[in-house]
Amino acid sequence: MSTRRIALICFTALLLAGPAAGQPEVEEILDEIRAMTRGLSLGSGDGADLADVVASEMPAVERAAGMQSKQPVATRVISREEAHAHVARLVAEQLPPAKLQAMERAWRALGLLTPEQALGPAIEQLYAGQAGGFYDQSTRSMVLLGDVPMLFQVPVVRHELVHALQDQNWDLTAWLGDAGQDEDRAAAMQAVLEGHATDVMNRVTLASMGLGGDLDPAQAAELGELLGTDSAGLEELLGSSGLDAGSLGAFLPADTPAVLRVQLLFPYVVGATFVAGYRKAHPEDPGCQALYRRPPRTSAEVLDPTLWESGTFAPDFASPGISVPGFGVQWTSSLGRLIAWVLLTEQADASAGDPSGGQWGANSRDTAVVLGSGWRGDRVAVLLPQGDPPGTELPGGHVVAWVSRWRDGAEAAAVGKALGNRLPSASVRVLGDRVVAVIGAKGGVLEGVVKAVLAWK
Repeated sequence: MSTRRIALICFTALLLAGPAAGQPEVEEILDEIRAMTRGLSLGSGDGADLADVVASEMPAVERAAGMQSKQPVATRVISREEAHAHVARLVAEQLPPAKLQAMERAWRALGLLTPEQALGPAIEQLYAGQAGGFYDQSTRSMVLLGDVPMLFQVPVVRHELVHALQDQNWDLTAWLGDAGQDEDRAAAMQAVLEGHATDVMNRVTLASMGLGGDLDPAQAAELGELLGTDSAGLEELLGSSGLDAGSLGAFLPADTPAVLRVQLLFPYVVGATFVAGYRKAHPEDPGCQALYRRPPRTSAEVLDPTLWESGTFAPDFASPGISVPGFGVQWTSSLGRLIAWVLLTEQADASAGDPSGGQWGANSRDTAVVLGSGWRGDRVAVLLPQGDPPGTELPGGHVVAWVSRWRDGAEAAAVGKALGNRLPSASVRVLGDRVVAVIGAKGGVLEGVVKAVLAWK
């Protein structure tokens, strides 16, 4: 069995995706898995008692997570149709029509979506298709899908039990607070939640195979010989995050926009590496309590843990308080270093823009290709006309502006050049260590927008 196939099966155990259209290799692998596990799903009438599975798994999950349960975790099994409906409700709650429209306008203007792609349906299709189970904060219960084979339910149970422990120990609603108002902050906090759950799931699963919580070199060599790969490949695959972004991407719909692909994978792939790295660097904190007491506020801190460790990284650009005469701000947020990388390169690598390879140690990535490593803050805004919009070029008269700050003027110049190549219709200006890109404005409106965004603090 190839290393690639192991990675795909690991992802199936976590998210249990349906096969992506037009990807025969993935369909072949899933057909093999279904054949091995046929008749063993929760909905097959085999008498599997989910409550018993949860009770038997809880002690190992508590030890690995460094958290104690405070009450039993309620469980229920639903159909895939019910899961799709649940995802649709979440999308509607978290992205009300005005916000969804504004994000769609911003992402289209910045080239993150094509004119034909609709954001809402794309998100629903992506997340509903990947669902294998979830923790429902509103009812504080673990929910699994009845059509998922029991072979894969156990790792999912381990993953979702961590979310239950997180909620019981930190009250996730209060912990997340208003993070949803800023896309980059929300991504960083989700990386702690999903990264911790994935790290625990991986270690408990390895331990259940008699391999210990983390593979040591001898175990990696032995398992690698058994599976036909070398120990270095296994260590890379299973030693920290247990997930490979390239292989995981094979399970996503082929037409998934790069920005959505990155947003889905980032909390699991980079988040697991971030949490595992913290745990190994700080054995005195087995429950990773410091990550919950002072969670990262930006994707930059997750991509480069030294920024989080410093405790002093404070990106620029709070929510803008200055608008352009004749315009109002419909929506504003930070793209963050993660999405800035996608914007500048069109690459869908959730680990990209990481100067240290996601590790808590020396530089292990070629810094010559790390365009996003000097990100120091950004803010994107969609401006709507208050009346007749003079000097605008986008349908509806709206204007999209993105301002970003970088490590120095030289890096800002490189970003400005990349933006000019990516967005030929945008007006791009480099002003010291800041870069301003405006789409949809000209003449006096353009100058007003540039003046306004440069005043953002």
